[in-house]
Amino acid sequence: MTEEAIVIAKWDYQAQQEQELDIRKNERLWLLDDSKTWWRVRNAANQTGYVPSNYVERKNSLKKGSLVKNLKDTLGVTPRPRGNLGAT
Repeated sequence: MTEEAIVIAKWDYQAQQEQELDIRKNERLWLLDDSKTWWRVRNAANQTGYVPSNYVERKNSLKKGSLVKNLKDTLGVTPRPRGNLGAT
């Protein structure tokens, strides 16, 4: 994998082994490696581990959209509507 992507947990998963990572439904994770059936991810607490690939889905990637949009999506920021601020 050559690009960093965000994945969203579809379901809770409780780690069964030391190299796995607990995830919670709707948690946003950074995808580090998707070369196998179990994907390596990093959570907001900077913990890394493997999760079943069918428990997460890709949200976006840095190559498909702007960095600003991806950060807003990741942080849950809703952009303000753009209007003509100088008009009276």
